[in-house]
Amino acid sequence: MRDRLLSLGLYAEDAPQSTNRVDLDPELVDVDGLPVARVTYRYHEFELSARAHYLPKMIEVLEAAGGRYGIVSPPDVPPTSRHIMGTLRFGADSRTSVCNRSGRFHDIGNLYAADGALFPTSSGYNPILTISAVGAWVGASMLDAERPASRLPGQRGGVSIC
Repeated sequence: MRDRLLSLGLYAEDAPQSTNRVDLDPELVDVDGLPVARVTYRYHEFELSARAHYLPKMIEVLEAAGGRYGIVSPPDVPPTSRHIMGTLRFGADSRTSVCNRSGRFHDIGNLYAADGALFPTSSGYNPILTISAVGAWVGASMLDAERPASRLPGQRGGVSIC
């Protein structure tokens, strides 16, 4: 029977929410007495409505393919997707964001983020090309904070990366 098993998965966009975050737990510590990371996550109505909309369609696909049995697993919190991003909000105001538009931390000099943590949201698909573009932008910003685009490959006066 195992040669006739099929699994469908829904990878939908996670709506950005300021209440979803990773921070340090104020009470729980590790073996060295240091605070451990704490994940606070709740589904947004956007994700819940996507699930309600697509689950019946996925079951229809299985039935059309000849499936006789189906199991719908409960949603996990937080999602176990390998592409959860957006823990470092960026913006001009240090009260509402962690990094500026160049990925530089507001409160820690000379520290930059150059990965998917800067994303406002994610589709759940492999983000490597977008992460590469973000990394190039952050690197170019380190070279020229006022005009980072001028330091990107293919731009006038830019650096060629091979």
